[in-house]
Amino acid sequence: MKHANEGYIENNTGEGTIQLAYGGNYFIGTAAPGDCSGGMKLAINALAPDNKDSSFKSL
Repeated sequence: MKHANEGYIENNTGEGTIQLAYGGNYFIGTAAPGDCSGGMKLAINALAPDNKDSSFKSL
């Protein structure tokens, strides 16, 4: 089992981008005690782009 702090990346600028890996990506708000238990969690399932989608921009 992984703990939330293993391999974490912190971004506290209020502005930024995060390059997602394909598959499951999980984000937990830990700025204040109780954030996680209060529901400050986000799960994103990043899918591979459709090669026919001309709006996709590679980073």
